[in-house]
Amino acid sequence: MGMQSWLTVAFGAFCVVLGVVWAIKPVAMGKLQQRYLYLGAGGDEVQINETLGRVAGLVLAAAGVYLVVT
Repeated sequence: MGMQSWLTVAFGAFCVVLGVVWAIKPVAMGKLQQRYLYLGAGGDEVQINETLGRVAGLVLAAAGVYLVVT
């Protein structure tokens, strides 16, 4: 396995872990994102942020699984 392959697998595994954590704790991850990146939906709309966070986490985890498998 070449260096490119190892980097792809490592990045994919990172995406899976980050995506799963984001899907489990979307509000906490959203606050972390706002604190460090100053991006994302803000305000008191916790229900909307929670739903968006769960969907984003699942998409990120799925992309990570794809990178690890291929």
